[in-house]
Amino acid sequence: MKNLDLDKPSGTRDFLPKEMRLRSSILKTIREKIESMGYQEVQTPTFEFLNLFEIRSGEKFRDDVFVFQDPTKYLKDEDKVVDYVLRPEFTAPICRLYVTSDLCVQPKPVKIYYVGSCYRYETPQPGRYREFTQVGVELIGSSHPEADVELILVAVEALEALGLDDLLVRINDLNILRGLLSDFNYDFDFQNRIFNVIDGASSDLRKLELGVPINKVRDEVLEEVREELSELNLATDLISILMMFLDLQGDLNVILPEIKTQIKKYPNAIKALEESPLEFVIKRLKTQDMTKYKIDLGIARGLDYYTNIVFEIDLPILGNQKQVCGGGRYNRLIQEFGGEDTPATGFAFGFDRLVLAWQKIHQESETNNNVDVMIVPYSLAEQDWAFKISKQLRLKGFKVEIDLMRRKFRKSLDHANKKQIPFTIIIGPDEVQKCQLSVKNMKTGEQKQLSLNETVLELKKNQMK
Repeated sequence: MKNLDLDKPSGTRDFLPKEMRLRSSILKTIREKIESMGYQEVQTPTFEFLNLFEIRSGEKFRDDVFVFQDPTKYLKDEDKVVDYVLRPEFTAPICRLYVTSDLCVQPKPVKIYYVGSCYRYETPQPGRYREFTQVGVELIGSSHPEADVELILVAVEALEALGLDDLLVRINDLNILRGLLSDFNYDFDFQNRIFNVIDGASSDLRKLELGVPINKVRDEVLEEVREELSELNLATDLISILMMFLDLQGDLNVILPEIKTQIKKYPNAIKALEESPLEFVIKRLKTQDMTKYKIDLGIARGLDYYTNIVFEIDLPILGNQKQVCGGGRYNRLIQEFGGEDTPATGFAFGFDRLVLAWQKIHQESETNNNVDVMIVPYSLAEQDWAFKISKQLRLKGFKVEIDLMRRKFRKSLDHANKKQIPFTIIIGPDEVQKCQLSVKNMKTGEQKQLSLNETVLELKKNQMK
Protein backbone atom coordinates (compact mmCIF):
# COMPACT_ATOMS: atom_id res chain seq x y z
CA MET A 1 0.00 0.00 0.00
CA LYS A 2 1.30 3.43 -0.93
CA ASN A 3 2.13 5.95 1.74
CA LEU A 4 -0.23 8.88 1.24
CA ASP A 5 0.72 12.50 1.90
CA LEU A 6 -2.33 13.68 3.79
CA ASP A 7 -1.12 17.25 4.23
CA LYS A 8 -3.06 19.76 2.19
CA PRO A 9 -1.20 21.30 -0.78
CA SER A 10 0.84 24.38 0.08
CA GLY A 11 -1.09 27.60 -0.29
CA THR A 12 -4.55 26.02 -0.19
CA ARG A 13 -7.19 25.89 2.52
CA ASP A 14 -9.92 23.71 3.94
CA PHE A 15 -13.18 25.30 5.09
CA LEU A 16 -15.24 23.92 7.96
CA PRO A 17 -19.05 24.29 8.01
CA LYS A 18 -18.96 27.45 10.15
CA GLU A 19 -16.49 29.09 7.75
CA MET A 20 -18.56 28.02 4.77
CA ARG A 21 -21.67 29.62 6.27
CA LEU A 22 -19.81 32.87 6.83
CA ARG A 23 -18.45 32.93 3.27
CA SER A 24 -21.88 32.09 1.89
CA SER A 25 -23.48 34.92 3.89
CA ILE A 26 -20.89 37.48 2.76
CA LEU A 27 -21.19 36.35 -0.85
CA LYS A 28 -24.99 36.59 -0.68
CA THR A 29 -24.75 40.22 0.44
CA ILE A 30 -22.31 41.08 -2.37
CA ARG A 31 -24.45 39.32 -4.99
CA GLU A 32 -27.59 41.17 -3.88
CA LYS A 33 -25.86 44.54 -4.14
CA ILE A 34 -24.35 43.82 -7.56
CA GLU A 35 -27.60 42.43 -8.97
CA SER A 36 -29.56 45.40 -7.62
CA MET A 37 -27.63 47.53 -10.14
CA GLY A 38 -28.58 45.38 -13.12
CA TYR A 39 -25.64 42.95 -13.40
CA GLN A 40 -26.15 39.27 -14.27
CA GLU A 41 -23.90 36.36 -13.32
CA VAL A 42 -21.82 34.39 -15.82
CA GLN A 43 -19.38 31.51 -15.46
CA THR A 44 -16.22 30.60 -17.36
CA PRO A 45 -14.19 27.35 -17.31
CA THR A 46 -11.70 26.71 -14.52
CA PHE A 47 -8.98 26.13 -17.12
CA GLU A 48 -8.27 27.89 -20.40
CA PHE A 49 -5.73 27.80 -23.22
CA LEU A 50 -2.48 29.37 -22.02
CA ASN A 51 -2.17 31.61 -25.07
CA LEU A 52 -5.42 33.34 -24.10
CA PHE A 53 -3.56 34.98 -21.21
CA GLU A 54 -0.24 35.52 -22.96
CA ILE A 55 -1.83 38.14 -25.24
CA ARG A 56 -1.75 40.86 -22.59
CA SER A 57 -0.74 39.67 -19.14
CA GLY A 58 2.88 40.75 -18.78
CA GLU A 59 6.25 39.20 -19.44
CA LYS A 60 6.51 37.24 -16.17
CA PHE A 61 3.07 35.71 -16.50
CA ARG A 62 4.10 32.10 -17.20
CA ASP A 63 6.30 31.96 -14.07
CA ASP A 64 3.31 32.60 -11.81
CA VAL A 65 0.63 30.22 -13.12
CA PHE A 66 -0.14 26.50 -13.16
CA VAL A 67 0.38 25.08 -16.68
CA PHE A 68 -0.45 21.56 -17.88
CA GLN A 69 -0.96 19.59 -21.12
CA ASP A 70 -3.30 16.94 -22.52
CA PRO A 71 -2.74 13.44 -21.06
CA THR A 72 -0.08 11.76 -23.22
CA LYS A 73 -2.14 8.60 -23.81
CA TYR A 74 -4.61 10.65 -25.85
CA LEU A 75 -1.99 12.25 -28.08
CA LYS A 76 -1.13 10.91 -31.52
CA ASP A 77 2.27 11.33 -33.15
CA GLU A 78 1.07 14.22 -35.30
CA ASP A 79 -0.68 15.99 -32.42
CA LYS A 80 0.83 19.20 -31.19
CA VAL A 81 1.08 19.52 -27.42
CA VAL A 82 -1.33 22.20 -26.22
CA ASP A 83 -0.65 24.21 -23.06
CA TYR A 84 -3.54 24.86 -20.70
CA VAL A 85 -3.57 26.99 -17.58
CA LEU A 86 -5.62 27.00 -14.41
CA ARG A 87 -7.51 30.29 -14.53
CA PRO A 88 -5.29 32.97 -12.87
CA GLU A 89 -7.83 35.80 -13.29
CA PHE A 90 -11.10 36.49 -15.07
CA THR A 91 -10.63 39.43 -17.44
CA ALA A 92 -9.20 37.40 -20.34
CA PRO A 93 -11.84 34.63 -20.03
CA ILE A 94 -14.58 37.28 -19.88
CA CYS A 95 -13.26 38.85 -23.09
CA ARG A 96 -13.19 35.42 -24.77
CA LEU A 97 -16.74 34.73 -23.56
CA TYR A 98 -17.91 38.10 -24.86
CA VAL A 99 -16.35 37.61 -28.31
CA THR A 100 -17.51 34.01 -28.78
CA SER A 101 -21.06 34.24 -27.39
CA ASP A 102 -24.20 36.26 -28.04
CA LEU A 103 -23.08 38.77 -25.41
CA CYS A 104 -21.40 40.71 -28.21
CA VAL A 105 -24.73 41.35 -29.96
CA GLN A 106 -26.73 42.23 -26.87
CA PRO A 107 -27.75 45.87 -26.25
CA LYS A 108 -24.95 47.92 -24.71
CA PRO A 109 -23.76 48.21 -22.09
CA VAL A 110 -23.44 44.53 -21.22
CA LYS A 111 -23.39 44.27 -17.42
CA ILE A 112 -22.12 40.98 -15.99
CA TYR A 113 -20.41 39.63 -12.90
CA TYR A 114 -18.71 36.41 -11.84
CA VAL A 115 -17.67 34.39 -8.80
CA GLY A 116 -15.02 31.69 -8.98
CA SER A 117 -11.67 30.22 -8.02
CA CYS A 118 -8.39 31.45 -9.48
CA TYR A 119 -4.90 29.96 -9.20
CA ARG A 120 -1.50 31.65 -9.03
CA TYR A 121 1.85 30.43 -7.79
CA GLU A 122 2.43 33.03 -5.08
CA THR A 123 4.00 32.94 -1.64
CA PRO A 124 1.12 32.06 0.71
CA GLN A 125 0.25 34.60 3.40
CA PRO A 126 -2.93 35.73 5.18
CA GLY A 127 -5.46 36.76 2.55
CA ARG A 128 -3.27 35.52 -0.32
CA TYR A 129 -3.34 31.87 -1.39
CA ARG A 130 -2.45 29.86 -4.46
CA GLU A 131 -6.10 28.99 -4.81
CA PHE A 132 -8.30 31.99 -4.12
CA THR A 133 -11.76 33.33 -4.89
CA GLN A 134 -12.49 36.37 -7.03
CA VAL A 135 -15.77 38.24 -7.30
CA GLY A 136 -15.75 40.65 -10.21
CA VAL A 137 -17.93 42.99 -12.21
CA GLU A 138 -17.57 43.95 -15.88
CA LEU A 139 -19.31 46.74 -17.82
CA ILE A 140 -18.78 46.35 -21.56
CA GLY A 141 -19.72 48.74 -24.33
CA SER A 142 -19.61 52.21 -22.79
CA SER A 143 -16.68 54.55 -23.39
CA HIS A 144 -18.19 57.28 -21.23
CA PRO A 145 -16.73 58.09 -17.78
CA GLU A 146 -20.09 57.60 -16.05
CA ALA A 147 -19.42 53.88 -16.58
CA ASP A 148 -16.26 54.24 -14.48
CA VAL A 149 -18.27 56.12 -11.86
CA GLU A 150 -20.83 53.31 -11.65
CA LEU A 151 -18.16 50.63 -11.29
CA ILE A 152 -16.56 52.48 -8.38
CA LEU A 153 -19.97 52.95 -6.74
CA VAL A 154 -20.85 49.27 -7.16
CA ALA A 155 -17.61 48.27 -5.41
CA VAL A 156 -17.97 50.81 -2.60
CA GLU A 157 -21.65 50.04 -1.95
CA ALA A 158 -20.93 46.29 -1.81
CA LEU A 159 -18.24 46.89 0.82
CA GLU A 160 -20.48 49.23 2.80
CA ALA A 161 -23.27 46.63 2.73
CA LEU A 162 -20.83 44.33 4.56
CA GLY A 163 -20.07 47.02 7.12
CA LEU A 164 -16.59 47.53 5.60
CA ASP A 165 -16.97 51.28 5.29
CA ASP A 166 -13.55 52.32 6.63
CA LEU A 167 -12.13 52.28 3.12
CA LEU A 168 -10.11 54.39 0.72
CA VAL A 169 -10.54 54.46 -3.08
CA ARG A 170 -7.38 55.38 -5.00
CA ILE A 171 -7.98 56.59 -8.57
CA ASN A 172 -5.67 57.41 -11.47
CA ASP A 173 -5.77 57.97 -15.23
CA LEU A 174 -3.00 55.96 -16.88
CA ASN A 175 -3.26 58.06 -20.04
CA ILE A 176 -1.47 60.90 -18.26
CA LEU A 177 1.53 58.70 -17.61
CA ARG A 178 1.33 57.09 -21.06
CA GLY A 179 1.23 60.57 -22.64
CA LEU A 180 4.35 61.55 -20.72
CA LEU A 181 6.20 58.37 -21.70
CA SER A 182 5.23 58.82 -25.35
CA ASP A 183 6.83 62.27 -25.21
CA PHE A 184 10.06 60.38 -24.52
CA ASN A 185 9.29 58.05 -27.49
CA TYR A 186 8.68 54.88 -25.47
CA ASP A 187 6.30 52.38 -27.08
CA PHE A 188 3.37 50.68 -25.37
CA ASP A 189 5.25 47.54 -24.32
CA PHE A 190 8.19 49.46 -22.86
CA GLN A 191 5.75 51.71 -21.03
CA ASN A 192 4.36 48.61 -19.35
CA ARG A 193 7.82 47.72 -18.04
CA ILE A 194 7.98 51.14 -16.42
CA PHE A 195 4.47 50.66 -15.03
CA ASN A 196 5.53 47.44 -13.30
CA VAL A 197 8.36 49.25 -11.51
CA ILE A 198 6.09 52.10 -10.39
CA ASP A 199 3.31 49.73 -9.32
CA GLY A 200 5.56 47.78 -6.95
CA ALA A 201 7.10 50.89 -5.41
CA SER A 202 3.72 52.58 -4.98
CA SER A 203 2.36 49.54 -3.13
CA ASP A 204 5.28 49.60 -0.68
CA LEU A 205 5.00 53.35 -0.09
CA ARG A 206 1.25 53.23 0.61
CA LYS A 207 1.79 50.46 3.15
CA LEU A 208 4.45 52.50 4.91
CA GLU A 209 2.06 55.45 5.04
CA LEU A 210 -0.35 53.21 6.98
CA GLY A 211 2.41 52.14 9.36
CA VAL A 212 2.55 48.61 7.93
CA PRO A 213 6.02 47.04 8.40
CA ILE A 214 7.50 45.76 5.11
CA ASN A 215 11.16 45.26 6.13
CA LYS A 216 12.09 48.48 4.35
CA VAL A 217 12.04 52.15 5.19
CA ARG A 218 10.80 54.84 2.85
CA ASP A 219 14.26 55.93 1.69
CA GLU A 220 15.14 52.35 0.76
CA VAL A 221 11.98 52.00 -1.36
CA LEU A 222 12.72 55.26 -3.17
CA GLU A 223 16.34 54.31 -3.75
CA GLU A 224 15.35 50.92 -5.15
CA VAL A 225 12.81 52.36 -7.57
CA ARG A 226 15.27 55.02 -8.71
CA GLU A 227 17.85 52.29 -9.43
CA GLU A 228 15.32 50.18 -11.36
CA LEU A 229 14.26 53.15 -13.47
CA SER A 230 17.92 54.01 -14.13
CA GLU A 231 18.56 50.42 -15.27
CA LEU A 232 15.89 50.99 -17.93
CA ASN A 233 18.06 53.86 -19.23
CA LEU A 234 15.39 56.48 -18.69
CA ALA A 235 16.20 60.16 -19.03
CA THR A 236 17.08 61.92 -15.78
CA ASP A 237 14.22 64.42 -16.22
CA LEU A 238 11.73 61.58 -16.66
CA ILE A 239 12.97 59.74 -13.59
CA SER A 240 12.51 62.92 -11.53
CA ILE A 241 8.91 63.30 -12.72
CA LEU A 242 8.12 59.62 -12.07
CA MET A 243 9.54 59.88 -8.55
CA MET A 244 7.31 62.90 -7.98
CA PHE A 245 4.30 60.97 -9.31
CA LEU A 246 4.87 58.31 -6.65
CA ASP A 247 4.20 60.91 -3.95
CA LEU A 248 1.46 62.84 -5.73
CA GLN A 249 -1.89 62.00 -4.13
CA GLY A 250 -4.88 63.86 -2.74
CA ASP A 251 -7.90 65.75 -4.04
CA LEU A 252 -7.75 66.64 -7.72
CA ASN A 253 -8.03 70.38 -7.01
CA VAL A 254 -4.94 70.15 -4.81
CA ILE A 255 -2.67 68.07 -7.03
CA LEU A 256 -3.77 69.32 -10.47
CA PRO A 257 -1.56 72.46 -10.36
CA GLU A 258 1.46 70.33 -9.42
CA ILE A 259 0.82 67.92 -12.30
CA LYS A 260 0.58 70.79 -14.76
CA THR A 261 3.84 72.28 -13.49
CA GLN A 262 5.72 68.99 -13.82
CA ILE A 263 4.53 68.11 -17.35
CA LYS A 264 4.27 71.59 -18.91
CA LYS A 265 7.13 70.88 -21.38
CA TYR A 266 5.54 67.67 -22.66
CA PRO A 267 2.68 68.12 -25.19
CA ASN A 268 1.34 64.56 -25.17
CA ALA A 269 1.17 64.55 -21.39
CA ILE A 270 -0.58 67.95 -21.36
CA LYS A 271 -3.10 66.73 -23.95
CA ALA A 272 -3.78 63.57 -21.92
CA LEU A 273 -4.38 65.66 -18.81
CA GLU A 274 -6.72 68.04 -20.61
CA GLU A 275 -8.73 65.11 -22.01
CA SER A 276 -8.68 63.13 -18.78
CA PRO A 277 -12.07 62.11 -17.34
CA LEU A 278 -10.67 62.32 -13.80
CA GLU A 279 -12.43 65.59 -13.02
CA PHE A 280 -15.75 64.25 -14.33
CA VAL A 281 -15.41 61.05 -12.28
CA ILE A 282 -14.55 62.89 -9.06
CA LYS A 283 -17.42 65.37 -9.43
CA ARG A 284 -19.92 62.55 -9.99
CA LEU A 285 -18.61 60.62 -7.00
CA LYS A 286 -18.95 63.70 -4.81
CA THR A 287 -22.60 64.13 -5.83
CA GLN A 288 -23.15 60.63 -4.40
CA ASP A 289 -21.54 61.68 -1.10
CA MET A 290 -18.46 59.62 -1.92
CA THR A 291 -15.61 61.32 -0.08
CA LYS A 292 -13.32 58.40 0.75
CA TYR A 293 -11.07 58.73 -2.27
CA LYS A 294 -7.70 60.05 -3.39
CA ILE A 295 -6.25 60.77 -6.79
CA ASP A 296 -3.03 58.72 -6.72
CA LEU A 297 -0.58 59.21 -9.57
CA GLY A 298 1.41 56.22 -8.28
CA ILE A 299 -1.25 53.67 -9.27
CA ALA A 300 -0.07 51.90 -12.42
CA ARG A 301 -1.69 48.43 -12.01
CA GLY A 302 0.48 45.38 -12.66
CA LEU A 303 -1.31 43.95 -15.72
CA ASP A 304 -0.49 45.20 -19.20
CA TYR A 305 -3.98 45.61 -20.58
CA TYR A 306 -5.22 48.58 -18.52
CA THR A 307 -5.96 51.93 -20.18
CA ASN A 308 -7.45 55.21 -18.93
CA ILE A 309 -9.12 55.18 -15.49
CA VAL A 310 -7.86 52.64 -12.95
CA PHE A 311 -8.67 52.32 -9.26
CA GLU A 312 -7.86 50.34 -6.15
CA ILE A 313 -9.71 50.08 -2.84
CA ASP A 314 -7.85 49.70 0.46
CA LEU A 315 -9.17 48.50 3.80
CA PRO A 316 -6.53 49.81 6.23
CA ILE A 317 -7.71 47.35 8.91
CA LEU A 318 -5.98 44.57 6.93
CA GLY A 319 -2.52 46.15 7.11
CA ASN A 320 -0.17 44.45 4.65
CA GLN A 321 -3.12 42.88 2.80
CA LYS A 322 -5.02 46.17 2.65
CA GLN A 323 -5.88 46.12 -1.07
CA VAL A 324 -9.16 44.23 -1.51
CA CYS A 325 -10.25 45.53 -4.91
CA GLY A 326 -8.62 46.60 -8.13
CA GLY A 327 -9.73 47.36 -11.64
CA GLY A 328 -10.13 49.86 -14.42
CA ARG A 329 -10.52 50.30 -18.15
CA TYR A 330 -9.26 47.79 -20.71
CA ASN A 331 -10.50 49.42 -23.93
CA ARG A 332 -8.12 47.54 -26.26
CA LEU A 333 -8.43 44.01 -24.95
CA ILE A 334 -11.64 42.79 -26.60
CA GLN A 335 -10.33 43.87 -30.01
CA GLU A 336 -7.03 42.08 -29.32
CA PHE A 337 -9.04 38.91 -28.73
CA GLY A 338 -10.60 39.21 -32.18
CA GLY A 339 -13.71 41.18 -31.33
CA GLU A 340 -14.80 44.58 -32.52
CA ASP A 341 -13.32 47.75 -31.04
CA THR A 342 -15.23 47.68 -27.76
CA PRO A 343 -14.61 49.78 -24.64
CA ALA A 344 -14.85 47.98 -21.30
CA THR A 345 -14.18 48.48 -17.63
CA GLY A 346 -14.34 46.23 -14.61
CA PHE A 347 -12.98 45.30 -11.20
CA ALA A 348 -12.43 42.28 -8.98
CA PHE A 349 -12.64 41.75 -5.23
CA GLY A 350 -10.16 39.51 -3.47
CA PHE A 351 -12.93 37.63 -1.69
CA ASP A 352 -10.67 35.93 0.86
CA ARG A 353 -9.46 39.32 2.06
CA LEU A 354 -13.04 40.56 2.39
CA VAL A 355 -13.75 37.62 4.68
CA LEU A 356 -10.67 38.45 6.77
CA ALA A 357 -11.78 42.08 7.05
CA TRP A 358 -15.31 41.09 8.02
CA GLN A 359 -13.99 38.82 10.75
CA LYS A 360 -11.82 41.61 12.13
CA ILE A 361 -14.66 44.11 12.57
CA HIS A 362 -17.63 41.89 13.34
CA GLN A 363 -18.21 39.78 16.41
CA GLU A 364 -18.84 36.43 14.81
CA SER A 365 -21.58 34.31 16.35
CA GLU A 366 -20.31 31.30 18.25
CA THR A 367 -23.19 29.08 17.21
CA ASN A 368 -22.24 25.94 15.32
CA ASN A 369 -25.78 25.20 14.20
CA ASN A 370 -27.32 25.71 10.82
CA VAL A 371 -30.51 23.79 11.65
CA ASP A 372 -33.93 25.13 12.64
CA VAL A 373 -35.25 22.00 14.31
CA MET A 374 -34.18 18.49 15.27
CA ILE A 375 -36.70 15.66 15.16
CA VAL A 376 -36.23 13.06 17.89
CA PRO A 377 -38.13 9.78 17.35
CA TYR A 378 -38.66 7.98 20.65
CA SER A 379 -37.90 4.62 19.10
CA LEU A 380 -37.58 2.86 15.73
CA ALA A 381 -41.38 2.51 15.61
CA GLU A 382 -41.75 6.31 15.17
CA GLN A 383 -38.96 6.70 12.60
CA ASP A 384 -41.17 6.52 9.49
CA TRP A 385 -43.38 9.32 10.76
CA ALA A 386 -40.31 11.35 11.73
CA PHE A 387 -39.04 11.22 8.12
CA LYS A 388 -42.46 12.25 6.78
CA ILE A 389 -42.65 15.22 9.16
CA SER A 390 -39.08 16.28 8.27
CA LYS A 391 -40.01 16.30 4.58
CA GLN A 392 -43.10 18.44 5.21
CA LEU A 393 -41.09 20.95 7.23
CA ARG A 394 -38.34 21.16 4.59
CA LEU A 395 -41.00 21.89 1.98
CA LYS A 396 -41.98 24.86 4.16
CA GLY A 397 -38.40 26.16 4.01
CA PHE A 398 -36.99 24.93 7.34
CA LYS A 399 -33.65 23.20 7.87
CA VAL A 400 -34.41 19.92 9.60
CA GLU A 401 -32.22 17.23 11.13
CA ILE A 402 -33.33 13.81 12.40
CA ASP A 403 -31.42 12.04 15.15
CA LEU A 404 -29.82 9.12 13.30
CA MET A 405 -27.67 7.75 16.11
CA ARG A 406 -30.38 5.81 18.03
CA ARG A 407 -29.45 7.67 21.18
CA LYS A 408 -31.39 7.47 24.36
CA PHE A 409 -34.10 10.14 24.47
CA ARG A 410 -32.29 12.42 26.96
CA LYS A 411 -28.99 12.14 25.09
CA SER A 412 -30.74 13.24 21.90
CA LEU A 413 -31.91 16.41 23.64
CA ASP A 414 -28.40 16.98 25.03
CA HIS A 415 -27.07 16.64 21.51
CA ALA A 416 -29.52 19.27 20.22
CA ASN A 417 -28.42 21.59 23.02
CA LYS A 418 -24.74 21.17 22.16
CA LYS A 419 -25.44 22.06 18.54
CA GLN A 420 -27.54 25.02 19.70
CA ILE A 421 -30.53 23.89 17.65
CA PRO A 422 -33.39 26.15 18.78
CA PHE A 423 -36.25 23.57 18.64
CA THR A 424 -36.74 19.85 18.94
CA ILE A 425 -39.78 17.89 17.83
CA ILE A 426 -40.33 14.81 19.95
CA ILE A 427 -42.27 11.96 18.33
CA GLY A 428 -43.40 9.10 20.53
CA PRO A 429 -46.32 6.63 20.36
CA ASP A 430 -48.82 9.21 21.71
CA GLU A 431 -47.81 11.81 19.11
CA VAL A 432 -48.23 9.30 16.28
CA GLN A 433 -51.64 8.18 17.57
CA LYS A 434 -52.93 11.75 18.02
CA CYS A 435 -51.21 13.11 14.83
CA GLN A 436 -49.56 15.81 16.92
CA LEU A 437 -46.03 16.92 17.63
CA SER A 438 -44.31 17.74 20.93
CA VAL A 439 -42.43 20.94 20.12
CA LYS A 440 -39.79 21.94 22.65
CA ASN A 441 -38.15 25.37 22.73
CA MET A 442 -34.60 24.45 23.74
CA LYS A 443 -33.81 27.93 25.02
CA THR A 444 -36.83 28.43 27.31
CA GLY A 445 -37.61 24.77 27.98
CA GLU A 446 -41.28 25.35 27.06
CA GLN A 447 -42.94 22.35 25.39
CA LYS A 448 -46.23 22.38 23.45
CA GLN A 449 -48.47 19.82 21.78
CA LEU A 450 -49.10 21.20 18.27
CA SER A 451 -50.44 20.15 14.91
CA LEU A 452 -48.13 20.30 11.91
CA ASN A 453 -49.61 23.65 10.77
CA GLU A 454 -49.30 25.08 14.28
CA THR A 455 -45.69 23.88 14.41
CA VAL A 456 -44.91 25.70 11.16
CA LEU A 457 -46.34 28.93 12.61
CA GLU A 458 -44.35 28.50 15.83
CA LEU A 459 -41.08 27.99 13.96
CA LYS A 460 -41.73 30.96 11.65
CA LYS A 461 -42.50 33.15 14.68
CA ASN A 462 -39.12 32.25 16.10
CA GLN A 463 -37.32 33.03 12.81
CA MET A 464 -38.77 36.55 12.80
CA LYS A 465 -37.34 37.41 16.23
